Amino acid sequence: MVMRSASLLGLLFSLAACGGTTHAGDDDDDDTDGVDAGVCSDPDGDRYGEGTGCLGDDCDENNPNVHECDCGEDGRAHVAGCACDALQPEVCYEGTPGTAGVGACTGGLRSCQDGRWTGCEGQVIDQELEDCDYDDNDCDGQVDEGVLGPCGDCSSDCESIDYGPPDGTPFDPDDSNSSGVIETPEGYITLSQTAVSSHLIWIANSVDGTISKFDTRTREELGRFRTGPLGSSGGMWSGNGDNPSRTSVNYFGDAYIANRAFNGQASATKILADLCPDNGDGVVDTSNGGDNVLPWDDEPEDDCIAWNTPAGNVNDLGRSIASQMRQELDGGSHEYAWLGLFEEQKYVEIDGETGELTGEEAVFPTVTPYGAAIDADGNLWSSSLSSRIGRFDTNNPADVEEINVPSGFVYGITVDALGHVWCNGGAIDVYKPEEPDWDSVFGSRYENGGIGVDAEGIVWTHHDSGTIQRVDSNDPALPLTTISSGRGGRGVAVDSDGFIWAINWDRGVSDGDVTIIDPAEPENVDTVCCESINNSYTYSDMTGVQLGIATAPSGTYEMVVEGCEAPDITSWVGFAWEGDLPAETGMRVEVRTAPTLPELAETDWILAGEVPPDESPLDLRAAFGEIESELYLGVRLTLLSYDRDALPVIYSIGLQRSCSNPFG
Repeated sequence: MVMRSASLLGLLFSLAACGGTTHAGDDDDDDTDGVDAGVCSDPDGDRYGEGTGCLGDDCDENNPNVHECDCGEDGRAHVAGCACDALQPEVCYEGTPGTAGVGACTGGLRSCQDGRWTGCEGQVIDQELEDCDYDDNDCDGQVDEGVLGPCGDCSSDCESIDYGPPDGTPFDPDDSNSSGVIETPEGYITLSQTAVSSHLIWIANSVDGTISKFDTRTREELGRFRTGPLGSSGGMWSGNGDNPSRTSVNYFGDAYIANRAFNGQASATKILADLCPDNGDGVVDTSNGGDNVLPWDDEPEDDCIAWNTPAGNVNDLGRSIASQMRQELDGGSHEYAWLGLFEEQKYVEIDGETGELTGEEAVFPTVTPYGAAIDADGNLWSSSLSSRIGRFDTNNPADVEEINVPSGFVYGITVDALGHVWCNGGAIDVYKPEEPDWDSVFGSRYENGGIGVDAEGIVWTHHDSGTIQRVDSNDPALPLTTISSGRGGRGVAVDSDGFIWAINWDRGVSDGDVTIIDPAEPENVDTVCCESINNSYTYSDMTGVQLGIATAPSGTYEMVVEGCEAPDITSWVGFAWEGDLPAETGMRVEVRTAPTLPELAETDWILAGEVPPDESPLDLRAAFGEIESELYLGVRLTLLSYDRDALPVIYSIGLQRSCSNPFG
């Protein structure tokens, strides 16, 4: 950094020189300097002053470095050495115009002393070249450009730990470190066409006004959350409570819940699966099981509850909800949720990040929203508890249509990978928009049933009779298979491993449990879990698998990298990658760090970047902020596709670290 202090520097030079004297004939050659021998009054000794023996006039006799001053016609320009009569100092800056206040550059003060302006003291002006000091020395808005080391920092001891062909450690996606991510023949990683990223299921406890989060593999209840400010209800279809029922789960496992709120205010709530923020007390407060439901007074005390948004009027009934990820004009993506208001016959759009109503609405002539599913083209399909289904384009909500159902009644609704709309109510009906026509009707009357479809195209329904129906959509001519569970319920869901979850909301001896079916052995219905759930009247997408099957795949891949050898200290610097991310695809990068592997497994993930719009390399120092880099680095990639015909492919990854010895 450069600092200029004209008056102090001039004073030092004055003391060192023969200041304050009159020089006569100092020029030994008399005329070699072009100055006739004569007298020069030169207090600061720079040979500029008054007299025929001077090299020229001096406008600042306190500074030997300042003499030829352009003080203007009146001699009073605001530069060092020019005349002044100001009583107060003034702000000054002598660097390149426009650089003051940028990077390290800052202005100084100029004072009027003995009738002359001093230099600009205290200023820091722009340098021509950067120093590698993590500061913007040339004040152009960029830090250390052109002088950083190979790790993108000022350390010369830097290396990139590389993964992927031809020279890096091979990728090794398997069940222990990935979900929905596969290796290509070339050794790259990409999504499987049936990828999902979450091993969670969210089951609403309707009367209690709560929702339970279960691990679909361990069958353990991981948390239970209030879904709104109204609390519990007096009955399944009555009372002033929130009374949650329908859910929608996004690609990251976060849950959106519609609160029906009979005789109360309908609302939607978003609950985060992980990466929950601290809401102010230095600790992430959240439920860790069914016996630990945090209060909701004026605000929810559980930090994983992202927002709650009221919509419509009292008793409008929030009876359907669907979330979606939409591409934005900048190439990035943004999440939205559509809440269906039964009594108003419309859907309202909610910003998935902020929870604010966007003002977008889709209004139907007669369809009363009762269940919802979104297809790959952005169409929302709505059941209605009547003889019609509704459709609207989420990119143009005014594009609305209603379609009659051949069996005369529709209850549950879902969309398969081909964009076909499956309904359960008067029968199992399938609508093919490309024809457009209803292709098949299966069975007779199976009223009040949920419906889901798995990655193999097998359609599953569940209803109060205690039976589960199985239909192979690949061959509609095959007979419908009936499986007896012995437990009544209306919810059916497909988990990330393909198992079928039949939600039993009343089984006679308790308030609910779950029948789990292995689709490879559908006759095996002995697996029962989750007896802690209560009055679980829920039958929409509880896992996010339906969203992934109907719209686009997503998947995760995790890796752990070790830092520098002791006694060196590790600094995790950057995340670089090469790959092909065509339009309608993306990648989310999360990181964490800890001194030991057990601690790493318990550490929260931190978002490092989202592609697009972020580009390679990502700055891990900025991601960690005040968190110290530790020996181990965990990385989690979430690959996304918003178009089933376009998949992201990652060729290679470079994790950059620098090592420094604390003992020098």
